[in-house]
Amino acid sequence: MANEFVGSCIVRRGGKRWVAPKIIPHFAKAELYLEPFFGGGSVYYALPTGLYERYAVNDLDKSIYTFFSVLRDRTEELIAACELSPFSKDEFAACLEKSEDPLEEARRVWVRTRQGFNGTATHVGNWGRGDGTNWPPKRAEGKLRQLREYAAALRTTAFDNCDAIEFIPHWDRGHSFIYCDPPYVPETRRSDMYEHEMTAEQHRRLADELRKAVAKGSRVAISGYASELYDRELYADWRRVEYDVAFSGQMKKTGEERRTEVLWMSYPETEEIGATWKPAPKATSAREKALLGALQRSGKVGRR
Repeated sequence: MANEFVGSCIVRRGGKRWVAPKIIPHFAKAELYLEPFFGGGSVYYALPTGLYERYAVNDLDKSIYTFFSVLRDRTEELIAACELSPFSKDEFAACLEKSEDPLEEARRVWVRTRQGFNGTATHVGNWGRGDGTNWPPKRAEGKLRQLREYAAALRTTAFDNCDAIEFIPHWDRGHSFIYCDPPYVPETRRSDMYEHEMTAEQHRRLADELRKAVAKGSRVAISGYASELYDRELYADWRRVEYDVAFSGQMKKTGEERRTEVLWMSYPETEEIGATWKPAPKATSAREKALLGALQRSGKVGRR
C-alpha cells in the first residue's frame, strides 16, 4: 500500500523508516493529516497516495525545518550543493557547526545526517561507517538522485516550525488524523537523542492537547516505548498495539538486538484503514458513474 518512497531523504535517530509499514495500517482515514513531530518524515513519505486530502506537518528543530523548506523551494540549488559535498571526515566535522545561511545550513543538514552514523551528528566520532549494501556513500548517492521527488511531495503540504502544543490547536478543526512520534519519555530512553527533548510534564501537556483534539472529533495515534506515564496515566484508556524494532549494528553492542515499541490509538479497530487500503475510484462521466455504481452494488469495488 506504500508509495514509491522508502524512508526519508535524511536519516534521523528514532526515525520510523522500518516500522512505518507496520503502523500505517493502524491509521484512521480523515480529511486532514497532521504530524507535529516530523523529524525526517519517514512516516509521511510512506503514506499511501490519496489517503488524506490535505497535509500539515511540523518540527521544532530549526535545522530540520530549514532543510525541508530549502528542499521544497530551492530544489536545484540544494541538489547542486549536495552533489559537490565530499564524503569525508573533514567535511563532516566542518558541517557540525550550523550556518545562518538557509541554503548552506540545508546542505550541512544533508551532510550531517547522511554521513553521520544512524543520523547522529554530535561529534566527529559519529562520522559514517558501514559495509556491503550499507556502504554510506552509496546510500547517500541513492537518496541524492531522489531529492526532486521528495521535494515535489512537499509542495502541497503546509510545514510549520513551532512547539507541538501550538501546532495541534492551530491546525486541528475536528476532522483530522494526528500522528505523533514525540521524543521518548525520559524513563525509557538510553541517552539524549534529540536537539529538543521532552520532560514528563511536557508529555502531559501534549496529552492534554491531543485529548482536546479527540473531543472535537479528530483521531490520534502516538508512538513510543511502554512506560508508566503513558500506559497508566496519559493513555490508559486508549487502545494499543506493540511492534518490534530491530537495532542497528552499534546499538546491538548494548546486548539487545530488538526493542518493542507501542502505538496508542484513540479510536476503535474498526476505523483502521488496514493493510490493503486503496483510493476510492472516481467517475468523471455519466457512463463511468453508471459502471462504477454497478461495480459497487456487486461488491467488486468498495464505497469508501
